[in-house]
Amino acid sequence: MEEVRPHASVSQVLKYARCPEEYRLSYIDKKNPYKPAAWLAQGTAFHVAVQGWEDSGRDVGFDIGRTYELVYDTEIESFKLRQPDLNLWLRSPRSTTEDDISARRIRGVEQLRNYVKFAEENPFGIKSIDDYTLALEIPFEIEIGGVLVKGAIDQILLDFTGVEVRDLKTGNRESANLQLGVYTYVVEKIFGWTVTKASYYYAKDNKVVTLSRRDLDRYDETYLSELFQALRRGIENDVYIPNPGSHCTLCPVRDYCREMGNTPERLHYG
Repeated sequence: MEEVRPHASVSQVLKYARCPEEYRLSYIDKKNPYKPAAWLAQGTAFHVAVQGWEDSGRDVGFDIGRTYELVYDTEIESFKLRQPDLNLWLRSPRSTTEDDISARRIRGVEQLRNYVKFAEENPFGIKSIDDYTLALEIPFEIEIGGVLVKGAIDQILLDFTGVEVRDLKTGNRESANLQLGVYTYVVEKIFGWTVTKASYYYAKDNKVVTLSRRDLDRYDETYLSELFQALRRGIENDVYIPNPGSHCTLCPVRDYCREMGNTPERLHYG
């Protein structure tokens, strides 16, 4: 059997930077209690619906809202099968899991209607990879600084300014630009297309936040290599320091975290 090569991702770098102890519990000791959340179903269903609508050529007959509902309901039911106790789900503060599920089912359809309106009012299209494939949800594998990096790019756009990389977000504003920096590097390396800008589309606000080429230039091969190599060195040298903060509220492994005063877990290192 062929050995699977270890790989990294942008989300792993960001999780390690946010809290190395969360990274250790999640990825090293694999303390991964199944705690689903309605926002995960919302994100999946939103992306599937957008991809379907764009793939259809923005056909007026494509029911983007119904597509969302079908995928969302399927995801929620699969979550319930794996974790029927709704009290163990992650949920929005000051909300029950049942209310969160219902609210996000409605909210997702509203966000998609806003996306359609935004796409129709703003001159952009999806770039073609070939005669049959639009640049939507494009998976990639690439080596950066000797580290195999995997991920998927939501959209590669083409407008009058050139090629644009875009990531779709259904949650809160993204505080880090690393994701778009990596995606820009990947598009230019794999496809050979010069990226003029990159952006986040926030469904929650129906707004786009754009990074200029000047913003993206800092994420060159040298800098990205240093980041992914730093992640690898931290793991290889067992550097895991708790970093408590607001993110602890929704941390999926907080029940195992000593910083939260819970039962100490065996350290991976030492």
